[in-house]
Amino acid sequence: MDDEIVGISAVVKNIAAERVAHQHMHNLAFYDPLTRLPNRALFEDRLTQTIAGAKRYNRPFGLLFLDLDGFKSVNDVHGHAAGDALLRAFGERIGEILRESDTFARLGGDEFAVLQQLTRIPEDAETLAAKLIETLQEPFPFDGKGLHVGLSVGIAVYPWHGITEASLLDAADKALYEAKSAGKNTFRFAGPF
Repeated sequence: MDDEIVGISAVVKNIAAERVAHQHMHNLAFYDPLTRLPNRALFEDRLTQTIAGAKRYNRPFGLLFLDLDGFKSVNDVHGHAAGDALLRAFGERIGEILRESDTFARLGGDEFAVLQQLTRIPEDAETLAAKLIETLQEPFPFDGKGLHVGLSVGIAVYPWHGITEASLLDAADKALYEAKSAGKNTFRFAGPF
């Protein structure tokens, strides 16, 4: 009888260890290890799902590309520990602004993206972009200092600026480039509505 209990206990421990390992692999595959935000792979999957829902229910949505202005100088002047702390704090600060229904991801480096369901076009996306930029006016605390960065935002809206993953990503990227070229700390739409 005791051998059976020991055997069952070993099986339960094995299953628990497998679940922990599976969860760890899932996190590595779909979440950024620094910020714990969804990564590019999970973001692209959610973009695909969002497009499918938008087509089915005729719902527009915004794709916002975010790029930190001045991040390189934070790394150069204060070191990578400061840059990493800033990225984590940025993720937390922006996460507090977004709705549960929005998807916020770190695509890599100092580039992030948001998927936002829209009810008022383009007002919802404009309001969010302005709020995101405004929240970076307050410095990020690090080691007794305040780290200052700005934010440039490129916005593509489904279906006006694209109907596929590739076309929307390209449109948002071009709009982001226009925002950075316009002097940074601003936002641009990919085109008219």
